[in-house]
Amino acid sequence: MSAAHKNECPGGAGQVAMQNDNDLDFATGNRRSKEEPDLCTILALAGHCVHQLRDGGYLVAKYGYSYLADDIIDLQAFAVRLGGCHA
Repeated sequence: MSAAHKNECPGGAGQVAMQNDNDLDFATGNRRSKEEPDLCTILALAGHCVHQLRDGGYLVAKYGYSYLADDIIDLQAFAVRLGGCHA
């Protein structure tokens, strides 16, 4: 009796283990950093709504007021000013 291969193991990955097209091996273009969703979550918990713009900026809104952040660094600076996170 020989050792079982990945595609023969019951309950294992099966044929999925044979695929080589996962996103870790191939270029992914513009992948969102973990910092971006974290900042959006922090601001959302503070009651702000964050929209990502096509030009790479962010629009933050609350109570009819809005703030336009040019990039992720500007968004983080805004969150620090609100006291939502630390630099």
